[in-house]
Amino acid sequence: MLKSYLQLEKEFQTRSFDAITAHATIVMIRYIILAFRNRGSKTGGSVCDIFFTLCKELNNLSFRFIFSLITDTLKESLNDYLHMTADKINDFMAHFMSMLPEQVRGHLDTDTCEI
Repeated sequence: MLKSYLQLEKEFQTRSFDAITAHATIVMIRYIILAFRNRGSKTGGSVCDIFFTLCKELNNLSFRFIFSLITDTLKESLNDYLHMTADKINDFMAHFMSMLPEQVRGHLDTDTCEI
Protein backbone atom coordinates (compact mmCIF):
# COMPACT_ATOMS: atom_id res chain seq x y z
CA MET A 1 0.00 0.00 0.00
CA LEU A 2 2.85 2.43 0.78
CA LYS A 3 4.41 1.91 -2.64
CA SER A 4 1.22 1.85 -4.68
CA TYR A 5 -1.01 4.44 -3.09
CA LEU A 6 1.13 6.71 -0.93
CA GLN A 7 3.84 7.07 -3.59
CA LEU A 8 6.79 5.81 -1.57
CA GLU A 9 8.58 4.42 -4.60
CA LYS A 10 7.96 6.78 -7.54
CA GLU A 11 7.33 10.24 -6.13
CA PHE A 12 10.94 11.00 -5.24
CA GLN A 13 14.21 9.32 -6.22
CA THR A 14 17.60 10.06 -4.74
CA ARG A 15 20.67 8.34 -3.35
CA SER A 16 21.10 10.66 -0.38
CA PHE A 17 20.37 8.86 2.88
CA ASP A 18 18.99 12.03 4.49
CA ALA A 19 16.64 12.68 1.57
CA ILE A 20 15.44 9.06 1.56
CA THR A 21 14.80 9.21 5.31
CA ALA A 22 12.92 12.51 4.95
CA HIS A 23 10.76 11.15 2.12
CA ALA A 24 9.96 7.93 3.99
CA THR A 25 8.99 10.03 7.01
CA ILE A 26 6.63 12.16 4.90
CA VAL A 27 5.02 9.02 3.46
CA MET A 28 4.55 7.55 6.94
CA ILE A 29 3.01 10.82 8.16
CA ARG A 30 0.58 10.56 5.25
CA TYR A 31 -0.30 7.06 6.35
CA ILE A 32 -0.79 8.09 9.98
CA ILE A 33 -3.08 10.96 8.99
CA LEU A 34 -5.10 8.69 6.73
CA ALA A 35 -5.34 5.92 9.33
CA PHE A 36 -6.43 8.42 11.98
CA ARG A 37 -9.03 9.93 9.66
CA ASN A 38 -10.23 6.47 8.64
CA ARG A 39 -10.65 5.48 12.27
CA GLY A 40 -12.95 8.47 12.86
CA SER A 41 -14.82 7.99 9.59
CA LYS A 42 -18.30 6.51 9.76
CA THR A 43 -18.28 5.48 6.09
CA GLY A 44 -15.76 2.70 6.63
CA GLY A 45 -13.91 3.53 3.42
CA SER A 46 -10.39 2.28 2.88
CA VAL A 47 -7.28 4.31 3.57
CA CYS A 48 -6.67 4.46 -0.19
CA ASP A 49 -10.09 6.01 -0.83
CA ILE A 50 -9.41 8.66 1.81
CA PHE A 51 -5.97 9.34 0.32
CA PHE A 52 -7.43 10.05 -3.11
CA THR A 53 -10.13 12.26 -1.59
CA LEU A 54 -7.49 14.26 0.29
CA CYS A 55 -5.40 14.59 -2.88
CA LYS A 56 -8.40 16.09 -4.69
CA GLU A 57 -8.94 18.56 -1.83
CA LEU A 58 -5.28 19.59 -1.86
CA ASN A 59 -5.29 20.12 -5.62
CA ASN A 60 -7.96 22.77 -5.11
CA LEU A 61 -5.57 24.82 -2.96
CA SER A 62 -3.08 26.72 -5.04
CA PHE A 63 0.38 27.70 -3.92
CA ARG A 64 -0.49 31.35 -4.51
CA PHE A 65 -3.56 31.09 -2.25
CA ILE A 66 -1.67 29.40 0.59
CA PHE A 67 1.24 31.85 0.35
CA SER A 68 -1.24 34.72 0.42
CA LEU A 69 -2.75 33.36 3.64
CA ILE A 70 0.72 33.11 5.19
CA THR A 71 1.74 36.64 4.18
CA ASP A 72 -1.57 38.09 5.39
CA THR A 73 -1.04 36.42 8.76
CA LEU A 74 2.52 37.76 8.87
CA LYS A 75 1.26 41.30 8.17
CA GLU A 76 -1.34 41.04 10.93
CA SER A 77 1.29 39.73 13.34
CA LEU A 78 3.67 42.59 12.51
CA ASN A 79 0.88 45.05 13.16
CA ASP A 80 -0.44 43.42 16.35
CA TYR A 81 2.80 42.34 17.98
CA LEU A 82 5.30 44.97 16.84
CA HIS A 83 2.78 47.79 16.21
CA MET A 84 4.34 48.55 12.84
CA THR A 85 2.75 51.12 10.56
CA ALA A 86 1.35 50.15 7.17
CA ASP A 87 4.32 51.80 5.44
CA LYS A 88 6.83 49.85 7.54
CA ILE A 89 4.95 46.61 6.94
CA ASN A 90 4.94 47.26 3.18
CA ASP A 91 8.69 47.98 3.27
CA PHE A 92 9.29 44.79 5.24
CA MET A 93 7.12 42.70 2.89
CA ALA A 94 8.87 44.14 -0.18
CA HIS A 95 12.23 43.19 1.37
CA PHE A 96 10.92 39.75 2.33
CA MET A 97 9.62 39.12 -1.19
CA SER A 98 12.92 40.22 -2.72
CA MET A 99 14.76 37.69 -0.53
CA LEU A 100 12.64 34.74 -1.71
CA PRO A 101 14.21 32.32 -4.19
CA GLU A 102 13.33 32.94 -7.83
CA GLN A 103 11.44 29.62 -8.01
CA VAL A 104 9.02 30.88 -5.35
CA ARG A 105 8.71 34.42 -6.70
CA GLY A 106 7.86 33.03 -10.14
CA HIS A 107 4.63 31.54 -8.75
CA LEU A 108 3.45 34.70 -7.00
CA ASP A 109 1.67 37.89 -7.93
CA THR A 110 3.02 41.23 -6.78
CA ASP A 111 -0.31 41.70 -4.93
CA THR A 112 0.83 39.42 -2.11
CA CYS A 113 3.20 42.01 -0.71
CA GLU A 114 0.68 44.85 -0.61
CA ILE A 115 -1.32 45.72 2.47
